Amino acid sequence: MEVDVARFNLATSTEKRVQSPSKHKFEEGEVMKPDTFLSRVPREKLNVTMQSAFDRSMTMHEDATFVEVMGHAPAIYEWYQNDFYKKLF
Repeated sequence: MEVDVARFNLATSTEKRVQSPSKHKFEEGEVMKPDTFLSRVPREKLNVTMQSAFDRSMTMHEDATFVEVMGHAPAIYEWYQNDFYKKLF
């Protein structure tokens, strides 16, 4: 499968950087992970609720970047989950 990543700056599970603009041929089983300029909070430093979300995200997507980054602001993550996301969807 060939994906045009010209508008994206991604790192794969093997941490190879995809230079843009370019085309990167993703191999079967290879996982795209966001390359964020925000620092990530390790799972063991997240609160219990966010650790559960981290585990679900890793099971479903093999990536927990959103949860890791939101670990800096647990109150905003709680608002996002309970007052925004659940009410919208």
